[in-house]
Amino acid sequence: MHQPNHKNATKMKVNVNAKVKTLRAYKLIADKARSRKGDLPVIKDPLAAYDFLMSEVYDPAEIDVVESFYVLFLNAGNGVKGYIKVSSGGVNAVIADPKVIFCAALKCLASSIVVTHNHPSGNPRPSEDDRKLTKKLSEAAKMLDIVLVDHIVVSLGRYYSFREHGELTFN
Repeated sequence: MHQPNHKNATKMKVNVNAKVKTLRAYKLIADKARSRKGDLPVIKDPLAAYDFLMSEVYDPAEIDVVESFYVLFLNAGNGVKGYIKVSSGGVNAVIADPKVIFCAALKCLASSIVVTHNHPSGNPRPSEDDRKLTKKLSEAAKMLDIVLVDHIVVSLGRYYSFREHGELTFN
């Protein structure tokens, strides 16, 4: 009979607890999103999304320092139900895990999402990795009956919208 290594068992317990805490955080976000009353900001177009992102989401002290990835959760009328910061990265990269994005979207019953990240360089033109991620998220969203409204890359005073540039369509 093989005896479990207690060090690994402890690590496993910590990992399970971390996952539970993460899911609780998504539930809290979902509960807040579902309970919001009154007029929700509406994302009518990429400029409206950029304005909302710059006024409500991004930290002006960080936007030109490190990359951050966020998701806006929208209702059927494109009203903003809420948002989360998926991750922070370095000066020229950030990781966005589709499982994390769609777990949160499903928890708050989002009809659609807008994903966004910043380029501290000041040049919002997307990289090839940005394009690959957008395609991957678009395909996953379709499977879940969630609309990926846009992927917006922002920098101070400028943005790049995949939708505006025809790289993301409603299909």
